[in-house]
Amino acid sequence: MCPRSPVAVFTNCVVYGRSDISLVSRSQPSWCLRSYFPGWTIATVLAGLPRCTTEPLQRVLNAAARLVLNLHLHEHISPALQQLHWLPIDYRISYKLCIIMHLVHTNHAPQYLLDCVQTVARSSRRPGLRSSDTATYIKPRCRTKFGERGFCYVGPAAWNSLLHHLHQITDTGLFKRRLKTELFRSAYHC
Repeated sequence: MCPRSPVAVFTNCVVYGRSDISLVSRSQPSWCLRSYFPGWTIATVLAGLPRCTTEPLQRVLNAAARLVLNLHLHEHISPALQQLHWLPIDYRISYKLCIIMHLVHTNHAPQYLLDCVQTVARSSRRPGLRSSDTATYIKPRCRTKFGERGFCYVGPAAWNSLLHHLHQITDTGLFKRRLKTELFRSAYHC
């Protein structure tokens, strides 16, 4: 199944004002429908998708900002998103992935996620290196681009890209606030 199909159906339902989600459920398998709603499933499904697939979701976010702030169609949307403190879709996906990885890092995630990733310190290949003292995770080698969309790859990639002071935070609420601040600065260059 093409990964673009569920996103296209969902965005069409939102953009064209169809509140009947049964249109989505009839046209997609049940695993796809579940992936629209839970946070970590959405992040892992959307992570690594091409821009042409995530762009419709960005347009939905832009339309929502225009609706909330009563903006005209041709007004710039970035200041509106900034005023609402909404992250662009790509940054929202990174935000969700980093939160999941924080839960993994603090051992508050489900066991199947804990088993999916491995810290550099636990790796038997790097016992005496300086990198074994860091809070980074190993990105497994992938042979295909499709493999690079799996959580075992994108989770550690998102976590390792964070500033190191964020790795040390153990409180999830504080981590969410600081992470959103960092991603917000990065997204809007402020």
